[in-house]
Amino acid sequence: GYDGVWQNIGQLENWGMEFSLTSRNINRKFKWETNLNLAFNRNKVLDAAGLPPDAFESGQPGEGRVIEGYPVGQAFLVEFAGVQREDGQIGAYNLDGSPMLDGGGNQVMYDVNGGTELFYDRNGNLMTYANPTGGLFYEYHRKPMGSPLPIFYGGITNTLSYAGVELGFMFSFAYGNTLYDDAAKTQIGNWQSIAQRRDILDAWSPDNPDTDVPGLNGYVPVNSSRFLYDASYLRLRSLSLGYTFSKKMVEKIKLQKLRIYVKGGNLWTLTAFPGWDPEVLRNVDPNSQAGNVSFAGPYLGTPQARTISFGIQIGL
Repeated sequence: GYDGVWQNIGQLENWGMEFSLTSRNINRKFKWETNLNLAFNRNKVLDAAGLPPDAFESGQPGEGRVIEGYPVGQAFLVEFAGVQREDGQIGAYNLDGSPMLDGGGNQVMYDVNGGTELFYDRNGNLMTYANPTGGLFYEYHRKPMGSPLPIFYGGITNTLSYAGVELGFMFSFAYGNTLYDDAAKTQIGNWQSIAQRRDILDAWSPDNPDTDVPGLNGYVPVNSSRFLYDASYLRLRSLSLGYTFSKKMVEKIKLQKLRIYVKGGNLWTLTAFPGWDPEVLRNVDPNSQAGNVSFAGPYLGTPQARTISFGIQIGL
């Protein structure tokens, strides 16, 4: 037998709206029709049953969490502050934000090598992963950052036709969401037999101190807002051009219909997201809780393919 059962806890509020509009802009021999779809969805955790954010962690590196007052999958991260330009020192602080003093009443200082990642603690003071404020890093200095849900998303399709020629194109878009690019953490300086991104060419060195890519010294990157990116995008989802031969012409070859076309998919994307694809999220996980919480933390997911196809439609 079983000694326990799974059950839902807490409270979640979810709401949204969707709009659809069709416009026949020109309806003569030359025709032009536009279809617009626009939607938004919001959710907010009202009650997490008194459990801390890490109680709902996904079991994956992606920093999605369940936090009261925020949407499911909220990024919960330490804030990245840049890279140490040159060898130097940083002052130590207590958890209450006051300077940590030595026996002589002077602030404790610790050495920081050039190229080291810097972070802000909860009070806005600088710290490093090796010497976090109060001796705590993830445990105390994370905060909700970004949003896993876009402010709005949708698509717009235009169809134009004249004398048997038809041109159609569709753009899809999303605005206002962020993605924690978990793949970037292993592809920018953390070797582990994983192919690296071009970003490492801008890594810190004494000759390149003004960069946000730490030195390539075998360090292991940590989860921080360094890998949290704007995932808004505009994508040419589909583009098609076709020609339908006139009935008079096809009857000469004893057909009812003849149409030729060329079609492309995912031909162009405008986005500030540096990863492979702003629409590809974390690989499906057999653990449903992990998938639900880490959906805004992609990790090496295969990007959508760019496709081009040709076709002929024949009516007998």
